[in-house]
Amino acid sequence: MKLYPGISKGLKDDATEAVTASATSAPSQMKGYPYKSMIMLIDGLAGKGEVATVPLILGGYSVVAGGASADKLEFKYAPLWKDENIATDAVVSAVIF
Repeated sequence: MKLYPGISKGLKDDATEAVTASATSAPSQMKGYPYKSMIMLIDGLAGKGEVATVPLILGGYSVVAGGASADKLEFKYAPLWKDENIATDAVVSAVIF
C-alpha cells in the first residue's frame, strides 16, 4: 500500500475545494496499484458532512471511509491535525493505493 495524507482548511466556504486540496499530495494514478481509496475526517463543527466530492477526486469506483471530529457535545472546538498542522474548519484525508 501507498499512503498520501493531506490537510486543508476552508470546509465551510467550499467543501469541494477543501476536500480536493487535502488530496493534492496523491497522484491521480499509480502504476502497479489499480485500486484507490480515501479516508476522510472533517471538522464536525464546520456543518459540512459532504462526501459527494470524493468521486471527483478519486475517479471511477471509489471507497471512502471516515468521520467527523467532535468535542463531547460542547460545540466549541473540534480540531484536526496532520503532522504539526492543527486546524479547524478543515478536512484531513489519506488517499490509499
